[in-house]
Amino acid sequence: PQAPQASESSRLRLVQMRRMAARFKGHMGMWPAEGMAELRLLTQPLHRYSSTARGIIDGAVFAFTQANDPEMLLVLEIVTRPSDDRLTWRYTLARVTAVRVRAELDGEVVWSVDGYGRLPHAIADPYVHRIEDKFEARIHDPRFK
Repeated sequence: PQAPQASESSRLRLVQMRRMAARFKGHMGMWPAEGMAELRLLTQPLHRYSSTARGIIDGAVFAFTQANDPEMLLVLEIVTRPSDDRLTWRYTLARVTAVRVRAELDGEVVWSVDGYGRLPHAIADPYVHRIEDKFEARIHDPRFK
């Protein structure tokens, strides 16, 4: 909503994408009782791309991070609509964490997902960890067996 008309200039489109990314807020929370912490938007895209075969004029992947650790991704694209060849903006969001995350656009929640998995991990979880070997402490400490 309220997206600007896509610029003809690649440099100006990047400015537009940065401004639109700033309209989003990302939040994550480990435990429901602790609430949600706001994530930091990295203003430099992780990746910029285009694909004439797919009608993508310009695209960028932005990260919402905790410190420098990406927890949520925002993909912004300028695409050609097949019906009338007009340019339009679209976005999608993706998690990069096992905890719950939420995205807001202009203060309104537009996407949220719950955390997944349990500790310890179970074979029924979406991801499992295989332990290859025992952890061995480099110092002699009876707590690390």
